[in-house]
Amino acid sequence: MAWRLLTRSAAALALGLSVLAGQAGALGTAFTYQGQLEQSGTPTNGTCDFQFSLFDALSGGNQVGATLTVTPVSVTDGLFTVQLDFGGSAFDGNNRWLQIAVRCPTGSGNYTTLAPRQPLTAAPYALYAPSAGAAADLSCSGCVSTADLATGAVTDQKVASGIAYSKLTGAPTSLPPNGPAGGSLSGTYPNPTLAANSVGAGQIQNGAVTLAKIDSTGAASGQAILWNGSNVAWGNPTTALTLPFAGSTSVNMPAFSITQNGFGSGVQAWATATSGASTGVYGQSDSPDGVGVSGLSAGDGVRGESNSLTGLHYGVFGRSVSNTFAAAGVRGEATASSGQVIGVEGVANNSPVGAGVVGRGMKNVGGYFENSANNGAVYAVNHSQTGNAAYGVYGETHSNELNAAGVRGSALSGSGQVIGVEGVATSSSLGTGVVGRGGATGGYFEGSGPSSSALALGQGAIKVLGAGLGTATPVFIHTINQNNICGPDNHFSFLDNPYANGHPDAILIVTPRKFRADGLGVWYAIGGCPNDRWAVYHGLDNVSLEPQFNVMVINP
Repeated sequence: MAWRLLTRSAAALALGLSVLAGQAGALGTAFTYQGQLEQSGTPTNGTCDFQFSLFDALSGGNQVGATLTVTPVSVTDGLFTVQLDFGGSAFDGNNRWLQIAVRCPTGSGNYTTLAPRQPLTAAPYALYAPSAGAAADLSCSGCVSTADLATGAVTDQKVASGIAYSKLTGAPTSLPPNGPAGGSLSGTYPNPTLAANSVGAGQIQNGAVTLAKIDSTGAASGQAILWNGSNVAWGNPTTALTLPFAGSTSVNMPAFSITQNGFGSGVQAWATATSGASTGVYGQSDSPDGVGVSGLSAGDGVRGESNSLTGLHYGVFGRSVSNTFAAAGVRGEATASSGQVIGVEGVANNSPVGAGVVGRGMKNVGGYFENSANNGAVYAVNHSQTGNAAYGVYGETHSNELNAAGVRGSALSGSGQVIGVEGVATSSSLGTGVVGRGGATGGYFEGSGPSSSALALGQGAIKVLGAGLGTATPVFIHTINQNNICGPDNHFSFLDNPYANGHPDAILIVTPRKFRADGLGVWYAIGGCPNDRWAVYHGLDNVSLEPQFNVMVINP
């Protein structure tokens, strides 16, 4: 059934244009459009929906402004009248053509575009440029440039007060000081001198005071600069150890021994340098069975602490260059034969994003845990009872290689019902044993061959969270109604679901929710339906009862 828009003359469409007044003396940008609509030679009666678009060419070309939708519009004997307003900027003196699309009755389906486009001719008021009326109101704020000024036109009365000194062309960037000097200087400008006692520790650069700068007046041979309790002065050291000190011995006993009977430290070494790889205490042993630094205590044997609040610093740092299996940079061993003892423990007490123990492997494995007991296990326990990111075990990988995994479990036994990875939620009735999330695939299961199972289910049913009537889930309930019927004789109903839309290769499983004696079919992009949708054949002439279907979408 063809639609036709009749013109009022044999040559072109005659437009009835009337400029709408917004207020007394002011013209608006809207105009009245009148036309006559026929369908298969018969004038149309009823209500229709119209869409109007403005173009700069009879065909093709560019659209000017937005598309105007007018609905519903009463049509009597084919005649209709609408008000259109594309705005003042749409008409700049160039030719314009009006494109019209119609849908009858209102809300019935897709719009039909009428051809050809209708040229818009000038109406009496349209010959008047709306912007011309505002010319008398124009101002000249900031419109005078340097090129507009005649030479000598700017007199001293025209120059504003308070011009910055730096704006003067040819002037120095600053004026030289003059008068008496102050602060750490004495005398007068332009040649002041340093004032007496004005140079303190803050004015002396590190390393600027060499041996030649130290006053040796009053010094004797063998003396050093010492603190005598009130001042720094030349004096004789009161101890037998003079720094720097170096010595050696060969005895089967400590070469250097100090006993402390108080509450202080037995030995304290302090490297006060604020930069460089300085060391407070350094120990070295050349024996393969020796120990560089050893500590023994009824409390902590060895303790390391870093008080830096920033930077990659360690309380204890260990390094091993051995390539022998099980060689370790840091090793902890608990030798007690009973009790829940711990070989190595890491604790992060305060930071909400801290980690008790972190293992990093630059080439292979970041962390390795082994238990040799028959009934032993490797545990990771999280005691947090709040928060939605409290994990017993957390794994992460940045590799983009195939089969790279944040967490991997392998069961190597050749017999028995062994499990590579098991997840168990034993407490909450809403808990989940295993959850998989992925930007592409949430979970991937693969068997070893045709006789194996990729996924096996025990007790319980398959549940799709959020599935229901018209939900955006891969399993949903579809209801047939006037808004989604389409195709030949409207005997089809198109689906609207993100997992099915635009997926012609999808696999759909559709079942009726009530008994149906007629057939059931599913098609993609059938004629008369949206070309990117799946449609269900219902074969009903009356869909007022709104029959429903269960739908499952599987994307390969």
